[in-house]
Amino acid sequence: MESQSARETRAEESRFRVAAPNSSPRTTAVVPLDQAAAATLAELRDGPWQHAIFVALDQGGDWIAELPTRTRALVTAIEAASLVLLVATAGADARAAAVVAEAAQARGRMIAAVVLDSGDADPAALERSLAALRPHAGMLVLADGTDYVAAMLEALRA
Repeated sequence: MESQSARETRAEESRFRVAAPNSSPRTTAVVPLDQAAAATLAELRDGPWQHAIFVALDQGGDWIAELPTRTRALVTAIEAASLVLLVATAGADARAAAVVAEAAQARGRMIAAVVLDSGDADPAALERSLAALRPHAGMLVLADGTDYVAAMLEALRA
């Protein structure tokens, strides 16, 4: 069935239509910045995502200590992505955001960040987490759980 828009378009107007898909799929690299965020993202990893790359965080959970062994995997994920989504837990040390952001910005990737807050984080610790992410993320969201991250990945068509 032809849409009304297609029926109403005159021949001289239709030559301006683009005869190609809207765009190529976007890929999102999802990067946990602490062990609690990694555990939360583990719940989402097996979801219906076709265009999401979940970067793993080892059991130690210390990005700075793990960086020498993790650099190649991180850079590979960032190069394959259009967007880097940083996920941190409220009150956790988010200093690794600067390292990930530098790699993303060097490759021209957009950065968004989500801070997961269950409501029981110390306000000063929460502010430290937000302050570590704020300079690097074009969009910074304070969310209350996994549902927001899942909805965001769905909206990004990951």
